[in-house]
Amino acid sequence: MKNDSELNQLLKTWQDSPPADPHFRHSVWTRISIEDGGRVRQFLRACQDWCMVSLPRPAYALVLLVFFASSGATIATITTQKVHQEQQAEMEQRYVASIDPVAMAGKAANLRP
Repeated sequence: MKNDSELNQLLKTWQDSPPADPHFRHSVWTRISIEDGGRVRQFLRACQDWCMVSLPRPAYALVLLVFFASSGATIATITTQKVHQEQQAEMEQRYVASIDPVAMAGKAANLRP
């Protein structure tokens, strides 16, 4: 029993200080980079599986068709509005230039040789 108490006391005070591994930091970053690469591959594999298995189902195909059709229509509408506004501004400038005597005099001066 006396040995047990001495042993317990020795174990309580004992400290281990192993030498630091000089390649510890490098090995940790290597494992992290391997993990990150694995996650990207897993994500790409999941996307591929979804495209090959789930996408051909009619419900998913219909949802994607409606989404892309509405997105295309929205983008086309916005682009058309922008072009229309630009054309309207150009037409206004041409009209003002056609009725403005000063602008007409400038055009006539530019036309003379």
